[in-house]
Amino acid sequence: ANLALTREAFMQYTDHLKPDIPSGDDIFLLHALKKNKENRITVMKNPESIMMTRGPETIYDFLNQRIRWASKSRYYRDRLTIFLSLLVLLINILLVLGAITSLAALFDPKYLLLFLSLKLIADSLLLTGGLNYFGWRRYSFLFPVYILLYPFYILIAGIGGLLNLFSWKNRRYFSSSFTPQ
Repeated sequence: ANLALTREAFMQYTDHLKPDIPSGDDIFLLHALKKNKENRITVMKNPESIMMTRGPETIYDFLNQRIRWASKSRYYRDRLTIFLSLLVLLINILLVLGAITSLAALFDPKYLLLFLSLKLIADSLLLTGGLNYFGWRRYSFLFPVYILLYPFYILIAGIGGLLNLFSWKNRRYFSSSFTPQ
């Protein structure tokens, strides 16, 4: 959790922060910076630059955080982010539907297993680099559990985000607007 930029860049893009939306100013700022091709965005690959923050303590807190993050996605204008978000959502919807139809004997489970295997390989290739970087390679044995739980987590976060079903800073949100309830 870190983001560094010059004061001038921050001041130039403050109008992109969307103060009426709870949280997300960092993502909106990053998208605004990315839109201007003159800006250069890089990842600091120095372990000393990592800022560790305390994560959610419960599953409820974890899902609430992810729902809050998903709730701002309707305001994204970055095409690559929108495309990747929709792709991830679609793949995970298909996995859940495939599991349900396989259980109901409407879909051949061997195709679901093939699809799950392909997703496991793709996700493993993507996540292994991160696990290596953070020194967490020993957790790679959790990939099969991840592959089974992740589609449901994505649907919960996605639907909850569309409905603004979250609380943040002691305010509860629900509805299509970001008005606290």
